[in-house]
Amino acid sequence: MRSSMIFALIACHGLAACSGGGGDGGGVTEPPNYSISLTLDRSSESTIPGGGFSVTGTLTRAGGYAGTVTFSIEGAPAGIDATVGNPVTSGSATTLSIAVTVGTSVAPGTYPIVARGRGAGVSDATATFTLTVLPTPEFALAVSPGAASLVQGASQSDIQVSVARTNFDGAVTLAVSSSVPAGVSASFSPPSPTGATASMTLQVATSTVPGIYTLTIQGTGAPGVRTATFALTVVAAPDFSLAIQPATVTIVQGLSRPGIGVEITRTNFTGAVAFALAGEVPAGVTASFTPASATGNGTQMTLTVAGSTAVGSYELRVDGTGAPGTRSVTFTLNVTAPGSFALAITPSSAVVVQQGTADNSRTVTITRTNYAADVTLSVENLPNGLTATFDPNPVSGNSAVLTLTASNAIAPGGSPYLITIRGTGPIASVRGAAVAAADVEATVTLEVTVTPAGTFTLSMPAPCAANFQIRQRALDDRRIVRINRTNFAGPITFALEGLPNGLTAGFDANPVTGNAVRLRLFAAADAPGGDYPVTLRGTSGGTEATLLLNINVHVVSDPFDQNAVSWEFTNADAGGWLRGVVCPFPQGAQTHVDWGIGIFQENMIVMDGRGPASNRLEANAWLTRTVTLPPDASLFRINASGHFLNDARTRVRVRVVDGAVSTVVLEQVITGSWPVRVFQTLDANIAPWAGRTVRIFVEQLDEIASHGQLWLDTFRIIGSP
Repeated sequence: MRSSMIFALIACHGLAACSGGGGDGGGVTEPPNYSISLTLDRSSESTIPGGGFSVTGTLTRAGGYAGTVTFSIEGAPAGIDATVGNPVTSGSATTLSIAVTVGTSVAPGTYPIVARGRGAGVSDATATFTLTVLPTPEFALAVSPGAASLVQGASQSDIQVSVARTNFDGAVTLAVSSSVPAGVSASFSPPSPTGATASMTLQVATSTVPGIYTLTIQGTGAPGVRTATFALTVVAAPDFSLAIQPATVTIVQGLSRPGIGVEITRTNFTGAVAFALAGEVPAGVTASFTPASATGNGTQMTLTVAGSTAVGSYELRVDGTGAPGTRSVTFTLNVTAPGSFALAITPSSAVVVQQGTADNSRTVTITRTNYAADVTLSVENLPNGLTATFDPNPVSGNSAVLTLTASNAIAPGGSPYLITIRGTGPIASVRGAAVAAADVEATVTLEVTVTPAGTFTLSMPAPCAANFQIRQRALDDRRIVRINRTNFAGPITFALEGLPNGLTAGFDANPVTGNAVRLRLFAAADAPGGDYPVTLRGTSGGTEATLLLNINVHVVSDPFDQNAVSWEFTNADAGGWLRGVVCPFPQGAQTHVDWGIGIFQENMIVMDGRGPASNRLEANAWLTRTVTLPPDASLFRINASGHFLNDARTRVRVRVVDGAVSTVVLEQVITGSWPVRVFQTLDANIAPWAGRTVRIFVEQLDEIASHGQLWLDTFRIIGSP
């Protein structure tokens, strides 16, 4: 930047004046009345940053002054440049041009500038010039209000666009940028204001999607393009729609259906909606609405169908009318004839019920024809002592289970009873909900025969029947109780009454649903000897039966060494083994003099019991004793042979009794025939009881009606290898 600009003006008056050096003409002595003066064609000027202008200055010489005059510009701030040029001299006056440029960075303001002419021997000539730097031309836009909310299809025209101008008074052309949403348009009045304001009108189409949009208002003028934003909220137009539930209604001729819901869904609308039934409404169909004109969210419609209305399916509608217009919803009306149903019994054959029992083998089946209401079942013509129930009742489905119960009060064996089952329901239904009217009925009959109450008795198979002996420290689980049923199928619970101390009993099942049960007796070592009458009682409901048992507890002792591991029999010594037979000789079937357990022959023991033909799998005779097994006991070995006549078969069975637990460790058919005996070595695994004191049973069992003999030579306990 330059603060002064110098331009030398030389006026020559004669050669002498122009000769020599220096700025004053080469040393010529000037008279004291020489002078110079400077004037400008104007005293002030204004421009903007980046602008410029020219000022014309005139230098006048007086008294014949011809010296060199230099010019300068003083007082200009940084950024303002002045250039002096184009001097033209005519006589004593010289004109020149001063070009002033203002940089873009010069701050707006008023700046006094002095133009100075300086020559030797004369006073300086000055002229003052006022430079005004104006602000850069500019404008800005503002919108008031800055936001608006318009309903679809509406417009607003009171929106003001303000143009704030700075050193600018030109036209500004207004528009909305291309980002305007579909259906929204804007117009301006005037469209290109030169003043400070314009009005904007916004128009929203009915198709414009509701939402919040930011509009850009754009103004274009000499300074450039300026913008302002405007928030537009498009609100859905007031409206409503209808829905109906259920969408399909079935009504029987002559009946009504209340409670059909018509729902109003509102959008920016709270006014009343009036309802009416419309469409091709068949003759005899009418509708009422509660309320008839709703300001809430719905109404309840009741449809009434006359008895004369034709059966069929109709597409109807409900119209709702409010400020936004009329809206509709369609539904289907099915008009049906009055419904009915029929009853049947499955299976249909007569039913037999025993006194004291119940029968639920019959099902009542409901066949429905255009009928959905609950059916209530009842029974007529029931004799005293016979009752009937249904499950379920009332019946919403298609079947119910009939249970007939015959008490002991009803006389059995008479003529069959013919009972009537009646089903009753309302005349019609809509979607399963009963509508009050006359009843619909249907009946079906069933033949019922009552038979006498069942009975049962108890028995034990021969021989010995209910008389038997048990030894101290023995387990007897060979007794079978027979249940003799007569028209009786219920479970029977057993108990023994009158057992002495030390004698305990159990059953392999209790209660019993079959025809037999095994009785288990255990006599402790301290069970007192003697004969005991014991009652076996079976009970089922109010029916019971008893069997008197005569039990003999036999006192025994084992005087022999329990630690023995080998026994060889003689004709008089059983080696400490106690002998037993299914009934103490000579009772029951033991009719032959040498049948039984006490037979010694050829230094062997002959087991020759014979059980009843109906119980071939029970022991007929046995040997038993208490043994303390060695810690390494592994096998119990028997040397035995059979002796058979008439195709008889016999088996040997070995059991180990530990406390009250009996375990079969060997059971095998024995070979042999009369008169030749074939001995076999049979091994039973006793390792699980090694080191324990147990009772061992060796038993003989016949397989068919004719009996066989079991010859026993030696017993031996074999240790582990």
